[in-house]
Amino acid sequence: MLEQALQMHEALDATASSDKDLLIFEFNENEWDTIEEIMSFKTTKVGSSEKYLILSTAIPIYNFLIDELESYCDKSNHSDIVNAVKVGLKKLDAYYTKTDDTTIYTVATVLDPWLKLNYYEDNKCMEA
Repeated sequence: MLEQALQMHEALDATASSDKDLLIFEFNENEWDTIEEIMSFKTTKVGSSEKYLILSTAIPIYNFLIDELESYCDKSNHSDIVNAVKVGLKKLDAYYTKTDDTTIYTVATVLDPWLKLNYYEDNKCMEA
C-alpha cells in the first residue's frame, strides 16, 4: 500500500489540495520522506515463497536482520523510526538469545549442505 502511495505521490497531493475537505489528508514533504524511509525496511522475501522456514537458516537470518537494523540506527536521522527499530531489535534479541539454549540451531546450520561450517567461519563465530 505504501509503495502504491509513493508511486501516486503527485496525484494524491493534487487530489487532496483540490478539495478543502481533503486538505487534512495532504502529506507534507517530511511525511513523504518518512514513508520512503519506512519503505527501506521492505524485507527481502526470505522464506516467504516457502511454507516453512528452514531451521538451518534461523541464525543467519537473525544475524542479518540485527546487523541491518543496527546499521540503520547508526545512520538514520529519523528519530521516530529509530525508536521503533530499537523496539524491534529488543524483541528480535529476545528470540535470538533463546538460540543459545539449545545446540539444534548450530547443528542444523552445520548439517545444511549450503551453509556447513562456512557460515560460522565466515562470521568469525568459531572459538579458538
